[in-house]
Amino acid sequence: MGQRLGAGPLLQYRLIRWADNFVAIALFNRLNEAWLRTFQERPHGLPSHDTFGRVFAHRDADPLADGFRAWVQSASVLTVGQVVPIDGKYVRGSHDPDQNLGPRHRVSAWAHTHRLVRAQTAVDRKSHEITALPRQLRQLCLQGCLVTRDARGCPKAIAHPSRELEADSVLGVKKNPKGIYDRLTDTFALERATHFADCPHDSVTTVAKAHGRIEIRRGWVLGDPASWAYVDPHRDGRDW
Repeated sequence: MGQRLGAGPLLQYRLIRWADNFVAIALFNRLNEAWLRTFQERPHGLPSHDTFGRVFAHRDADPLADGFRAWVQSASVLTVGQVVPIDGKYVRGSHDPDQNLGPRHRVSAWAHTHRLVRAQTAVDRKSHEITALPRQLRQLCLQGCLVTRDARGCPKAIAHPSRELEADSVLGVKKNPKGIYDRLTDTFALERATHFADCPHDSVTTVAKAHGRIEIRRGWVLGDPASWAYVDPHRDGRDW
């Protein structure tokens, strides 16, 4: 990559790893000025952190996101069975009190094995995830992958694109949509009460320490076609 001057390897690593603001980017520039000039002459000197801020504030985010997504997908290929959680989060520190702007919200697709964000879509508010999720799903190659989403991703308008892309889904279900929630709770309550008699199933228990407490998680998977015919009688989520 060429010669880097002005900082030791440890500082270089920390700057690259944690340069998540324009001040850190400008500092990286100054520490690597000689190396960076091998790519560009920079006759007017190095840009300040304010210059970085003004430039990026006027950039259209969509072409940048498209380029990032294309680069990531070319650099890493999703394998069959890989888990891809898709979720929306507020970006920490992204609010601007001076401009009366709240924190920015992003919907991200995370490749668990690669530990890499494969796509990211900006939405105005958390409620707008419902419109952003189908669009983001169709921008990714997810054939054979396992896509996970929370309850906000359960409506059929979001769940159906996964089937079109030949991907499997794990959806969180809360009391909305009520129909499938009630049938799910009834089904699992019945099977547990009868100790899963004549019902193909699997289960797992994990024990971990997190947030200052011991967490015990138990999960059951039902493989009985009759049970799932009751949970989703139309097999396409039309009554969700």
